[in-house]
Amino acid sequence: MSLNLLAPLAVAVVAVFGAVQRLHQAAVMLVSLVLAGALAAVLGGPVADLFGSTSGAEGTWSYVGEAFCFWAILCVAFLGLRAAGDRLLPNEPPLPAAARVLGGGALGALAGYLAAGLCLIIVQMLPVAPAILGYEPFRYDAGTGRDTPERVERGDRLWLAPDRAAVWVFDTASGGALLGRYGDAYPPERRRPEGDSRAADLPTRRATDAPRGASEETPRGNETAPDADDFLYYHWYRRWQAVRWRTGRALGPVAEVPPGAEGACGLLLRRGRETTLYGMKLKVFFAVQSEEVAGFPDIEAPAGEEFLKVRLRMEPADRLPRTIDSAQFRLVDASGQTVAGDPMVVGAAQKKAEDGGKPEALGSAESPPVVPRDLRFAFPGGGDQGAYACTGMRFRFRKGGQYAVRSLVFTVPASVTTDELRLFMDPCVPPP
Repeated sequence: MSLNLLAPLAVAVVAVFGAVQRLHQAAVMLVSLVLAGALAAVLGGPVADLFGSTSGAEGTWSYVGEAFCFWAILCVAFLGLRAAGDRLLPNEPPLPAAARVLGGGALGALAGYLAAGLCLIIVQMLPVAPAILGYEPFRYDAGTGRDTPERVERGDRLWLAPDRAAVWVFDTASGGALLGRYGDAYPPERRRPEGDSRAADLPTRRATDAPRGASEETPRGNETAPDADDFLYYHWYRRWQAVRWRTGRALGPVAEVPPGAEGACGLLLRRGRETTLYGMKLKVFFAVQSEEVAGFPDIEAPAGEEFLKVRLRMEPADRLPRTIDSAQFRLVDASGQTVAGDPMVVGAAQKKAEDGGKPEALGSAESPPVVPRDLRFAFPGGGDQGAYACTGMRFRFRKGGQYAVRSLVFTVPASVTTDELRLFMDPCVPPP
């Protein structure tokens, strides 16, 4: 992570500067920085609101203007306080030279540490990508629908965490003005339904910040005290998303497909064809039409239709963790009209001798955890090698390098050829 090198380097540079300036001037610099940061925390938001009111609540300025106001107030206040300190307190204390140098270096390192944290905070206020120089403190999970909404999970943490420390220091110095402005809007946790043991890390959002078309009845959670993580979540992730939602620009973690462009954006069912849809890299190995599902002769296509088996490779393009369901895939024609809906998932299976002959569905070596629906097996002749089929399957990508290779079986009209069809993926994961 580049920031793990740059942040300590910045601290070291300011420490050397403080040692050169000696203890007296380093102390003036540190006190000026803390007071200027506290003043910026108090005034940055209200000043930005004054300017933002002229551009409308839907404008990008209402989200990024505060970063510029915060930075401008910080710089003006710091330079003014530093000049005033040097003018009003010109005399150095009578200390040994070594103490002045070492003390200046120590206070300079502390000032550099807080300055690095402030720079990270200000950058996080801008509508930039969620990962900056390899640092991504929160990762996006699209969720599975209204009952299990999108969430942000903890990501990276910088060495010595200057951003979190700066949030705490300047919030304390400003009397809670920093966290008080945002922390109450996005509590870091919400209560999950009883019996759900998954990590309760679902920050809620205000109805005014909901994506276009989303319900405003977002469940509220337990209101917990705001903290540095909550503040960083709001700026690094939510601001970035809010700009995308309010301006309509495709800046979010999932690539947008224009409405009505399913046919143009869909993946042609030809060997080796690949594309990225809604943040998922997809590749077709082959597409074969058949009147039955291999290994399951009792599964028959309706009259006038036949099965089309598509061998597909799926891998997240960016955001992790990520949940994908086979029900998100459908076949469309060139105009984007749906030809086939939810597919079955079929593949090879074997009996595990170590588990007393328990059948197991085989997958790729780096396959993520899967949750099949209505899973059944067939072992012709009673052998150990056979096939599995299920009405659907959910894939949960949790770490980098995971991919899934599966065969999706669609039911299509017998008169349709594969050259006329395209594979498309809906962005919304259906509820389990």
